Amino acid sequence: MVTYAELISAHPQKWKDAADDWAALAKYALNAANDVREQGAKPLADNWADEVGAAAAGDFVKLADQLESAYDLLLSVKMVMEGMHSSLETAMSTACQITDL
Repeated sequence: MVTYAELISAHPQKWKDAADDWAALAKYALNAANDVREQGAKPLADNWADEVGAAAAGDFVKLADQLESAYDLLLSVKMVMEGMHSSLETAMSTACQITDL
């Protein structure tokens, strides 16, 4: 259980900062997925038409798909962090209002 003193001395900004860090990581994953598609899979498909090239391009597409999945998961974590930030700020505000009453 969290005491009143612990609640009042909490640091909701740390949760917001963490959310921002997760958002940056998610953006990095999405940019990497786009780069893999544009600079890996696409040139291979355009310039290497045999089955070896197709297999290599397929591996790049698979990697890009995995990076896009990572992007979605990272955004999910970001949303949880933002929810914690918002909830903690609300709890702190309510606790202060109760004290004032």
